[in-house]
Amino acid sequence: MKPTSAARVFILALALAAVFGFTTPEAHAASATGLPWESSLQTLQDSLSGPVAMSLSVISIIIFGSMLIFGGEISQFGKSMCMVALVIALVVSSQTVLSTLFGVSSSVVPL
Repeated sequence: MKPTSAARVFILALALAAVFGFTTPEAHAASATGLPWESSLQTLQDSLSGPVAMSLSVISIIIFGSMLIFGGEISQFGKSMCMVALVIALVVSSQTVLSTLFGVSSSVVPL
């Protein structure tokens, strides 16, 4: 009896999975040196969660919040930009605020 087209595809996929699954573990391991852009991203992450970012976010919350409260004749575009600046400031400062208030860090813990 001749296998159907779906059975051929399944057998081929199973054979490819076996070949790629049993290759050497070194082929799937990460390199020891890391990728070239990892140090830049780590520096950016440190900058966005440091004390300078926290103070800038507090200053921008005060400035843009007072612009929305006492702004008077701000166009709808100006109000929208103030809202965007407030959201960005809150996102930047949320990690520090959460760790200060609740004593927890913002990390993913595997179960």
